[in-house]
Amino acid sequence: MLFIITLVITMSRTAIGISYIFFLIFSIYLFKSFPKKKNIFLLLVLVFTLILAAPLNYYRISSLLSSVDTSLAERILLTKAAIIMIKNNFVFGVGINNFLFNLPSQLLLQPVHNTYLLILTESGIAGLILFVYILYKTWKNIIKIRGITKILLYITFLQILLLLLTDHYFYTLWQGQLIFVFFISFMLTKQVKYE
Repeated sequence: MLFIITLVITMSRTAIGISYIFFLIFSIYLFKSFPKKKNIFLLLVLVFTLILAAPLNYYRISSLLSSVDTSLAERILLTKAAIIMIKNNFVFGVGINNFLFNLPSQLLLQPVHNTYLLILTESGIAGLILFVYILYKTWKNIIKIRGITKILLYITFLQILLLLLTDHYFYTLWQGQLIFVFFISFMLTKQVKYE
């Protein structure tokens, strides 16, 4: 329940959508992994959670389909601006935290909603290669883990990768940076026994 409340408070449609998809995948995994009596309990918990969550997120998801919502057009505009900056500063970028200063004046003052593109814009190809290398090392470490923890870490890691495609808060907001560093550090730790 706390998970649902936190998710609703984020007001992030992509976080809500990605979380529901992976929540269903994990529930299916648990459903197949436990005896039948526990399966019925897990199914009831899943259905109850989704029923509670549906009304809470209805407005936020349905607003995406309305003609009033301009977030998609704004994201496309910011992506085009990022591509222009990348063309002009491919190797070293425009500098960390300089995306907004390099935006044309008619655009909204917010970063592009794709962390990979934002890193490439601000830090150039060198910064993006380093970032992708850290993600690669994290993935390689998750492969070595056994049991249900491996599934949980896979799901969390895939959610992070997808959220990096659709938003910038893991890179630009201190709360997102703390969450990102915590999860990546935890997944990279070799001293913790996960089994």
